[in-house]
Amino acid sequence: FPSDLLLTSSTGELWRMVRIGGQPLGFDECGIVAQIAEPLAAADISAYYISTFNFDHALV
Repeated sequence: FPSDLLLTSSTGELWRMVRIGGQPLGFDECGIVAQIAEPLAAADISAYYISTFNFDHALV
């Protein structure tokens, strides 16, 4: 998002939402969060994972 359109925090942090996959993930799929979180953690990047009925999202 352009920085002037979205207030993210008073500290200047900027979060982006990324939709995981092009279709809903099934209950039998495992390791998706780990595949996303491990490289981000190694780069010292915070992430927040949100799962909804239709899609999964990561705030990075």
